[in-house]
This record gives sequence, structure tokens and C-alpha cells, in this order.
Amino acid sequence: MRATEPKDPGKKATVTVQIYGTDYKIRGDADPDYIKRLAAHVDAKMRDVVAVSSTVQPIKVAILAAINLADEYFRALDEQGGARDQVAQRLNALAASIEETIA
Repeated sequence: MRATEPKDPGKKATVTVQIYGTDYKIRGDADPDYIKRLAAHVDAKMRDVVAVSSTVQPIKVAILAAINLADEYFRALDEQGGARDQVAQRLNALAASIEETIA
């Protein structure tokens, strides 16, 4: 997910979201719909943890959900880095081919 611009640039919006049964007021520059999507994703991760774990203590659920979210983040970075490496290799091969053709 990418952050989106607020509807009124320069104005911070306050959005009430519910995560794991608790309401939170979040104030930020991002579009309120984006903040709601983030909160829904965190809520879903917490509920996934509860579904496969015997843990019911909210702090433990939150920590395990945070670890899962960090795992998603690092895997996405790794995938992005791999794709970047492939593009660089293809560009180098193309540049070498062009140089060979010109010579």
C-alpha cells in the first residue's frame, strides 16, 4: 500500500478506526480512507493470529501480528530487490548488445 495525499493538503485529518475491538483516533496527513485500510489490515493480522494461536492476551496478539507484518514487509523488500537486480542485469546485457552492434 502506498500513502495517498490528504484531501485537503496541509490539514491533518483525525480518523477513528477500530482494531481488535478497540477504537483509536489516528491523526495524520494521509487520506482518511488510506488510514482506514491500514487499520483494517492490522486488525485482520491480529485476528489471523488469534485464529491459529492459543494466545488471547491483546499485547501478545499485537506483538505476533507486528512480527507477521514485519515479515510481509521484509519479503516485499526482498522481492523488490530481486526484481531490481533482474532489471539491472537486463539493462547491462542490452547495453553490451548495443555496444557490440555499434562496434
